[in-house]
Amino acid sequence: EPRVSWGIGANGGHAEYDVPQCPDGVPAEKCTHVIWGVVTPAGSDLHLAAIHMHCHAPTCLAMELWNNNTGELLCRQAPVYGGTGDSTIGDKFDEPGYILTPPCLWGAEAALEPMPLVSGVKLMVKAVTNSTYGHHGEMAFPEVTLVPWKNTSAFAPQRRRHEGLLAKHD
Repeated sequence: EPRVSWGIGANGGHAEYDVPQCPDGVPAEKCTHVIWGVVTPAGSDLHLAAIHMHCHAPTCLAMELWNNNTGELLCRQAPVYGGTGDSTIGDKFDEPGYILTPPCLWGAEAALEPMPLVSGVKLMVKAVTNSTYGHHGEMAFPEVTLVPWKNTSAFAPQRRRHEGLLAKHD
């Protein structure tokens, strides 16, 4: 059954939920527990600017945000573990024991995708956790920044410039 708020792990007025233990005989790599919920932002001009998914390490495997109308994956966050020697995350974040969860960002800058309109759009939030061992106190909460876009004059010139850059490089 779907959860009905942004805090899909907070169903019933509390911020945490229990993850049941995977059944005996299931291989550890297949021991996952999934919760999900659908929320529809109100208004007529709210766009996604940023999402940082909050879930607990080391059991959090991923959190996702989907456009439930189209099936498009809008954001997927999975932990990036330090100590791997991966040069793409830099020395600062590649320390053994360090866990990085990069946010999903949208905006008017050339390196970012335009902010998707989400007012009135059914969005599905999904959390996947490791359930090798049952545990209490898991959380699944997307920290979401929604902003008006087309009606905000401060963004309009940047948006036009961004679209022009995209058109030149397509």
